[in-house]
Amino acid sequence: MIASGDFTAETAVYCTRQLLSLDSPPTAIFASNDQNALGVFEAAREMGLSIPDDLSLVGFDNIPEAAYHNLTTVDQFIGEMGYIATNMLIALIDGQVLPEKTRRMPTQLVLRGSCKLVQEMEHLTK
Repeated sequence: MIASGDFTAETAVYCTRQLLSLDSPPTAIFASNDQNALGVFEAAREMGLSIPDDLSLVGFDNIPEAAYHNLTTVDQFIGEMGYIATNMLIALIDGQVLPEKTRRMPTQLVLRGSCKLVQEMEHLTK
């Protein structure tokens, strides 16, 4: 299932309420960014659900607030990405030809406490 919206916590609250009100609600949500994940936390709390006991949650960005909320997230090393992009832009402005037009950057899963193993959540499907 996909819930569409912008990248704000407020929109995530609205979309999460809709998803969790379905007859067969999801047991996990992968938010498009950490701000959305914070909105999922808020909606789950309002609905009396516990993360990760009732709902697993993963964000994307690894913003500082993610650690505070113990959010499992994907770090895309935004500082390094900005540094490389800036150097590429400066090279182009200086008239240089870039050796590569696309640069793939690594990501890293940052495991925290917002996910449970699937086996531990089987009681929700019975």
